[in-house]
Amino acid sequence: MVPGLGPSTVIDPANVDPCPSCGTTSGMRPITGMSPKVHTWSCAACGSGWAVTVVNPRLFLECLTGMVELAAARSVLRGVIILADQAPALTDERLRLRLVALAGVAARGSR
Repeated sequence: MVPGLGPSTVIDPANVDPCPSCGTTSGMRPITGMSPKVHTWSCAACGSGWAVTVVNPRLFLECLTGMVELAAARSVLRGVIILADQAPALTDERLRLRLVALAGVAARGSR
């Protein structure tokens, strides 16, 4: 589809999902005049239409936030495991500094 040109046929079928009814990727047309938050399409091959939108953006954003927090927690846990392996060779001061650094990463990831 050519962005910003209104209704048009999809130019590159490799860049579009297939029609949910017939499976073709050619002849797809966006349907205009709907809400800007809802993307609607019709298929020239079989005549079906469908719409795509985020139903509840707040839940979607909360899910994304949770995934970021989980990634931060995994990063801190990896750091703790690595530090546990290296701890016998570190001085007490160096060990404390590394623990403080890991605590800082954990605090930033939980915001």
